[in-house]
Amino acid sequence: MDGLGPRTETGPLVGVRECAQRAAPHHLTRGPAVYQVVGPEPLAAERSLNMEKSMGAGVRLVPMTESEFSAYEQAEAQEYAGENVRAGYWAEAEAIDRAWKSHRLLLPQGASTAGHHFCHVVDEKSGEHVGSIWWFEDREGSVPRAFVYHILVEPRWRRKGYGSAALMAVEAQARALGMVAVGLHVFAHNPEAIRVYERLGFRTTSLNMLKPL
Repeated sequence: MDGLGPRTETGPLVGVRECAQRAAPHHLTRGPAVYQVVGPEPLAAERSLNMEKSMGAGVRLVPMTESEFSAYEQAEAQEYAGENVRAGYWAEAEAIDRAWKSHRLLLPQGASTAGHHFCHVVDEKSGEHVGSIWWFEDREGSVPRAFVYHILVEPRWRRKGYGSAALMAVEAQARALGMVAVGLHVFAHNPEAIRVYERLGFRTTSLNMLKPL
């Protein structure tokens, strides 16, 4: 996630939905991936506000239109496929098909699938679109949580605090909707993103390991 850390490149917040299998976020198990991190419970409003102020970047989340979602989904599926190839989970020849299968399972009604939010990340002052974010309201269990599937900060806007600010914006929306925590997933080959998430108050809640044979 660049602004946090990428899945297909290194650097902060380029992509968050870094999992080989998208299991129900309620279980916080993301297939044969490596790190699972989740925000503090309950969400700390004061911490979030202080972090936002210290980072300087102010953003708002603007819902995508259907046509914008279609273009976003195409790019996101390509990125997701590439990350799983890089991690060694999928062969390149099958990756894009598996990525789309994952999308169809998660989003049977596309952008209208209940609980899913697809937004542009927009600079509050300039109005520039600096990235995008996809998050989900997970209400299946007894503890309602938000789950961030993907976050992207466009290359020219990275390392300016936009990714962190976008996560803070999701945190605020999730809190308003009654969520008590926010989770995400990150591959171990993205240590820069992990450091950013930890700085934002996320902690590792599970660790999967893989040994090639």
